[in-house]
Amino acid sequence: MTSLARQAYRRPVTQEDLEGLLAFYEMGRKDADFESGVRTALQAILASPHFVFRLEHRPAKITPGQNYRISNLELASRLSYFLWSTAPDEALITVAGAGQLHDPVELEKQVRRMLADPRSESLSTRFAAQWLRLAELDNMVPDALLYPNFDRTLAQAMRKETELLFDSVAREDRNVLDLLTADYTFVNERLALAGATALWRAAQVGDVDAMRLLVAAGADPNMPTTEGVTPLLVAAGDGFHGNDATTVPYGRMPAVKYLVEECKADVNALDKKAGESTSILHTNSRAYTPLHSAAARGDNEMILYLVSKGARVDIVGKNGVTVADMANGPRERIQPFPETVKLLVGLGAKNSNRCVSC
Repeated sequence: MTSLARQAYRRPVTQEDLEGLLAFYEMGRKDADFESGVRTALQAILASPHFVFRLEHRPAKITPGQNYRISNLELASRLSYFLWSTAPDEALITVAGAGQLHDPVELEKQVRRMLADPRSESLSTRFAAQWLRLAELDNMVPDALLYPNFDRTLAQAMRKETELLFDSVAREDRNVLDLLTADYTFVNERLALAGATALWRAAQVGDVDAMRLLVAAGADPNMPTTEGVTPLLVAAGDGFHGNDATTVPYGRMPAVKYLVEECKADVNALDKKAGESTSILHTNSRAYTPLHSAAARGDNEMILYLVSKGARVDIVGKNGVTVADMANGPRERIQPFPETVKLLVGLGAKNSNRCVSC
């Protein structure tokens, strides 16, 4: 009884605690037998506020808003629920009960011991999940046109990747910014096929501040996805199927200008899968450039900007798709962009009066 109560209450058991539990035991035993007595006492433990709540007692004469040091046992409880998401073990209770847990040396010793325990996995699966709002992945239903391959299996892989990265940063005592700037990650085969860097995602929504932070930390501003789509290509609108005001709240031009002017991104780089030739004549991918993406959205301002930076209007994509063809009306639009077609033709692009798709 003493051992169970000690573990449940997360502290040494007092004589008063035992007397109360023994009263419940006697009550249950009187009505039936020994087992009934134990069961009644156990019910009393589980119903006790000392088990249900993590109680912390404020010292006398402490005014609202005033700081004070919590007790060793209260610290043990906080530490255990933070690292393990469960009650302190016997070793931690013993150290706290002896008044030693506030000692910095002992505290570090206990933290390292607890992190080495398998139960510390909950630091990633629970704390990180709450902090980074990973549970929202379970309810996320992204645009099927923008993300046709998204499903529950991919969402679970994305969540596990983040949990493992957080676990790595925590256990290796790395800088918390490594959650954003780390040059490594943890993926399975399915997630690897959907691979995109944090900088690529920032480019996708036009977040220049995030891109600057990531580049300063060593991120490669030209790293493509496994499908060969570069940050500049997606910043220019590759894969666009919706309302820019919603999907790209920061606007596209600032991100494109940042990548071209500050990161020296190649305005004529083709999208290509790993291992494919960079040659226009030999690529097996779509062979689209940022100019194709801008044309598909009828973005005349971006077209003129890219051309001023050396973008070629004569690059022909897969199945003969020219930049002017992209403005003729890709599959996600009903109406083409005649003014954009006129602009591109005037710049030297060939108009085949069709667009296979973008």
